[in-house]
Amino acid sequence: MKTIYLFRHSAPDRQSTAANSQIPLTADGKAAAKRFWNKIRPSEAVAVYSSPYRRAYETAEAISKSIITDARLAERETGEQGTFTIQAWARQYTDCDFANTGGESFRTVRTRMTAAISYILMQTNDGTAAAVVSHAAAICAYLQQYCTITVTDADKKLRRITFSGATVLNGPISTPSCFVLRFEDGVLKEIKYIGI
Repeated sequence: MKTIYLFRHSAPDRQSTAANSQIPLTADGKAAAKRFWNKIRPSEAVAVYSSPYRRAYETAEAISKSIITDARLAERETGEQGTFTIQAWARQYTDCDFANTGGESFRTVRTRMTAAISYILMQTNDGTAAAVVSHAAAICAYLQQYCTITVTDADKKLRRITFSGATVLNGPISTPSCFVLRFEDGVLKEIKYIGI
């Protein structure tokens, strides 16, 4: 059995004027990332991988100072500034080929996320784990190949995620949070959500 701890980054600075990829965590977000990691600290040996986005990398720093960045773990590109509406956000869950002008579809994001996590699984020994820090949309795009994801309230970005008929999450994906994925012989056998 191999385990992937698939983290959503901690709380970003929503007041930042930096480019999306350079938005940092707030001071509270950094502290929350440390507390959250200490709450779920796995007993297995852990390698740490992160999206290159600053908020994800700063979350990964709460786990380890030895971090491997992988651009395939980056957030979904939403396209032209100011044109990604809440309707577009909801549509991506029902039409995986939908892409806002200049943006990525969930199918495109899923392809790169799957390639990254497959590579990480190959680098992970049986009985051990890897921590992977990414972003909510990228994580959902990846999980869609295993789970049913239903938007329950687009305005509040609430989702119901089910795996093998069981509800894994019914609500928001908190910052930070973690999906614990257990693989046996490359097959996802179990998924659990841990929020703050």
